[in-house]
Amino acid sequence: MLKFDDQFPIHRKVHGLTDAAFRLHVEAIFWCARNLTDGFIAQDDIGSVSRYRRPEGYVTELVRRGAWDVEDGGWRIHDYLSWQDSRDKVLRVRDQRKAAGSNGGLRSGESRRSKAEANVQQSLKQIEAPTNTTNTTNKQNQPPAAPVVLTPENFPYRRFTDAHVKSHDNG
Repeated sequence: MLKFDDQFPIHRKVHGLTDAAFRLHVEAIFWCARNLTDGFIAQDDIGSVSRYRRPEGYVTELVRRGAWDVEDGGWRIHDYLSWQDSRDKVLRVRDQRKAAGSNGGLRSGESRRSKAEANVQQSLKQIEAPTNTTNTTNKQNQPPAAPVVLTPENFPYRRFTDAHVKSHDNG
């Protein structure tokens, strides 16, 4: 995630830039964040930072205005780490989020499984056949029958098979 001050476009180092140099500067900030370079742009990488064919002229302008500093092998965006997170911090946060997401996913799965098991138990209770309780009209005074749990094998409605479906489709 990038952070910009609302004064960025009017900062003295940025305000006087040509449009092309301004664009290169902003694209470079995004490129550095994406590639976790801590604001460093190697000379070999300058061509992949922006769509400009020859960015060297704009780099000179950025260095002259103090937006970029010259370093061995390339340039560093001035005060990049004052505004953007370092590579180490970004990687640490990613690892923390990955671990939290993994732990959250495990807890979520456990919760869903326990809810599903509770729903199955509740469903089984609901489909139990009603028991015959002692009725005042039951003159024989028989004990109540044991509850019958319905299964696919003893379900009272006719089960359709492929043969039934085929016979109805053809006839």
